[in-house]
Amino acid sequence: MIVHSDDMVPPAASELWPHMVPTHGVSVIAGLDSEGYEQLHIVCSTKTPPWILLGMIEAASIQLAEWIAHGEDEE
Repeated sequence: MIVHSDDMVPPAASELWPHMVPTHGVSVIAGLDSEGYEQLHIVCSTKTPPWILLGMIEAASIQLAEWIAHGEDEE
């Protein structure tokens, strides 16, 4: 299956950043399978090199940690 980077942009992101031209994409999806067990799936654009994916995941992890830290500061 070929996944183009344009296919990786959810509608909410397109609305927030209408002038963005996606070059790579990664989505992390958590859900329950038919037996009720949680599964984590990572979908990426096909032409994305592994080092780009690792960098994107690392950047997302850093942003998430900062978001959590700032959220805790406000409470």
